[in-house]
Amino acid sequence: VGRRGAGGRGGGVLPVASQRASVASPDALAEPMILAPSVLAADFGRLAAHAREALDAGADWLHIDVMDGHFVPNISFGAPVMRGLKTLVEETNTPFDVHLMIEEPDRYLEDFAAAGADLITVHEEACPHLHRTVQAIHALGCRAGVAPDRCRSGRSGPGGGEAGGRLVRGPA
Repeated sequence: VGRRGAGGRGGGVLPVASQRASVASPDALAEPMILAPSVLAADFGRLAAHAREALDAGADWLHIDVMDGHFVPNISFGAPVMRGLKTLVEETNTPFDVHLMIEEPDRYLEDFAAAGADLITVHEEACPHLHRTVQAIHALGCRAGVAPDRCRSGRSGPGGGEAGGRLVRGPA
């Protein structure tokens, strides 16, 4: 089933594909596609069962969209919900891909790492000292992803903004 374990905690660079297949460049097609469905689409009353269904259907990773109602207008869930899925991802060797769409993500990095995050993606514009945030993520044993600021980069659509790619690096 898929390429689970392709990118759990540890070094190296992860190939990353958005759950909305992004074609940022012709080279993006050369990278292996990783299927990372968001658990945000699941029935929260059956979250573990729906996550297992996604994995049984061939998902490589589980994607966790975390929203605080400030950085983006929606509110989703946090580390406690992830902890509820931790047994499943450990049992299936599935990487946890956590996308923090929140203000002050540095305040919550330890919580998400402790909940089992393998990859933590932050938004460039939410981190006043992005290099320190990336170093902190690496120090927690996780890989770091950076979602570029669509307004500053001038990109939109494929390769930029919400549908775009992200830079992902393993701990140094």
